Amino acid sequence: MKVKHPFILAVALLLLLLGGFLANYLLRSDTSAIALKRGHYKQAVMHLRKDADSGDIDALTMLGNLHYLGLGVPRRVDKSVKLYSEAAFAGNVAARVNLGHAYSQGQGVAEDASLAYAWYNLARNSGSLVAQVYMSELLAEHRVTYNKVVDLKTNFATINNFDKLH
Repeated sequence: MKVKHPFILAVALLLLLLGGFLANYLLRSDTSAIALKRGHYKQAVMHLRKDADSGDIDALTMLGNLHYLGLGVPRRVDKSVKLYSEAAFAGNVAARVNLGHAYSQGQGVAEDASLAYAWYNLARNSGSLVAQVYMSELLAEHRVTYNKVVDLKTNFATINNFDKLH
């Protein structure tokens, strides 16, 4: 068989090959999501650990959630807080909210409304609307005073300042 346009054939084969690699990559990267959707939590934990070890901060946060809930792993709130903390320092907004909640409720760490407020504030500054609700609750419950809020916003407005706390 004689090919009239070998360049077009070569490009088509290359695209087909790249498409196969892309499909394989997408399947592998969604493996944890598929496992979670199907309720295969132990399998999801295995994939999430691999992703987290590769630097995926969303995977760290999801691992924290699974440890908090005891899905696929024994329930360990202290382990979830450790994972949330690592992801929060790396910039994950959901982890910052979850860490704020942990400090607000004293789950896995000593209860500290001021530190909870500071984490919520950092999450809000990163775009979280739910963090604003939690901040308002702390104020409404008088767990944090206005003077303390001013101090927290001054001293802990950026993640760099949190290094002093941990």
